[in-house]
Amino acid sequence: MWAPRQTPFGVVNFASVNTGTFDAVSIKQTGAFDLTALTANALTVTASGNITQSRRSSITGATTLKADTNTITVDLKTNGTNNELNSVDLQKVGTGLLSTVSVTDKDTQRTGSRSAARARPRRTRT
Repeated sequence: MWAPRQTPFGVVNFASVNTGTFDAVSIKQTGAFDLTALTANALTVTASGNITQSRRSSITGATTLKADTNTITVDLKTNGTNNELNSVDLQKVGTGLLSTVSVTDKDTQRTGSRSAARARPRRTRT
């Protein structure tokens, strides 16, 4: 079975042909990770640094964000009024913890979130 490798990239740009949609995107990042524009059926980001967003995201299935080794913050509120996130699942890997989590979705009434991290993250939904 293929397993994602850790990458040294801080910013990854996603490009699809003719406005297509990625199926499942899985990223394992050493350090911080900035999510740029992405349309996908599912997204998993595992990072040992903060997870941020610089462009709109549309994920029709689950968005899973994992703190790997360190205590990190998650900030997915940039362009958030244009985000379409079906559900957000917060997890920890090893000694990783989530400190502050901010997620904005254009229709927050439908977006679900849950946390499996040991520390109770403070969630801000706007």
